[in-house]
Amino acid sequence: MTSVFHSGEVNLVKQTCEDIFGLLIASDELLLDELFNYVQVHLIDKHFDWIQNNFVQVLHSVFKLNKNFEALKNTLDQFIPLIRFVEISPKDFFDNVRPYKGAISNHIYEEIEEFYYKKTLPKSINVSQRPRKIQIGIESQIIKPGLANIITHWIERKDDINLLLKKMYKFELLYRSSQDGLSHITLRNKCNNHGSCLVLVQQQSTTKILGGYNPLGFTLSNGGWQETRESFIFSFENDNDTTNMKISRAVDTQHAMYENNANGFNFGSTFYMINQSIYLNYTGVYDCSIVANSSLNSNFVPNVIEVFKVI
Repeated sequence: MTSVFHSGEVNLVKQTCEDIFGLLIASDELLLDELFNYVQVHLIDKHFDWIQNNFVQVLHSVFKLNKNFEALKNTLDQFIPLIRFVEISPKDFFDNVRPYKGAISNHIYEEIEEFYYKKTLPKSINVSQRPRKIQIGIESQIIKPGLANIITHWIERKDDINLLLKKMYKFELLYRSSQDGLSHITLRNKCNNHGSCLVLVQQQSTTKILGGYNPLGFTLSNGGWQETRESFIFSFENDNDTTNMKISRAVDTQHAMYENNANGFNFGSTFYMINQSIYLNYTGVYDCSIVANSSLNSNFVPNVIEVFKVI
């Protein structure tokens, strides 16, 4: 968006929201009405999410420039009903919003106040939760952060990937066969005793990705079944797959994991590594097969294996 004034041109397209808001404040202080109106319209039309997320800052800044509550109310009226007041803590509401109640329409303020006193959801304003921007920390040669986000939802047993997560996750690389060597012994040496782990496998001849989540972690063990209901195995058709992915959770929880240093990893003798090979064998320990019977050999040498510590 570009606007022409007496001495030149104002282009806001490449400016940050903070800079645009600063220009709005400056234009008001300098009584540049045309510029003020132009910047205000641009900010509301193009960066409304920023206004919502920084409502308290906007309210304070505008109030400093305009002591007339009626004028302030007219400025804010068009987007106050869209502010997610229910996401503002009672403390922040009391300290930072309540002092400016005169700038908020009476019926809206009463609804907001009732929410903080009685937890009655307001009717006149936006009460939907803002989708949380998940920042997944993973440096993988096999999957992209978008798929890591899906995996974190599965870890929390939220198969709907649009649901909000209660925790933030990152994945710390413990083993990568392309740099550490393809060996179950090396995998074990690098991954034992690090807590819950994510295993990723990519086959050489296809784009298909296989994986498993081990909530118990790998240990120095001579063999034995481990019980858990939180482990699962999965597959993606490729590193962008969000539609044909498959997840299979443990149903025979007593045999969900088999812990033995002779195996690189072993998810219920269903998805496991021996020496340099990956094996697939539907045993009923997990609720479904993660591959079609004809789409993948029962054993293969992988292109890359990665193991991450789940933090």
